Amino acid sequence: MVSPGSGFPAYFHDPEEVPGEFADAGLPGAERYGLEGAFWLYGDVEDWLDGPERRQLLLDAQRSMESVPSLLGVSGHLLTIARRQPAPAARRSGSSRSR
Repeated sequence: MVSPGSGFPAYFHDPEEVPGEFADAGLPGAERYGLEGAFWLYGDVEDWLDGPERRQLLLDAQRSMESVPSLLGVSGHLLTIARRQPAPAARRSGSSRSR
């Protein structure tokens, strides 16, 4: 896809494609998170974040929804994470043998 007016190439992922791409790259078990959730839609989100009690309420609500698949699309940004699997212990060449 080419960005209108800018001409730079870009590819917009379908969120369902991303975990498979991570797995193909050797990173199985990818998890997706919506970073803002629906709270970016609040006109006064800064006010919520300024008050300690309201901030805690907002953050607790976001944590409870951040990885619900049906709610990922409401977030302005998605984050996908995975952990590289440890490499199996390599056999050492020239290991000591009993003679």
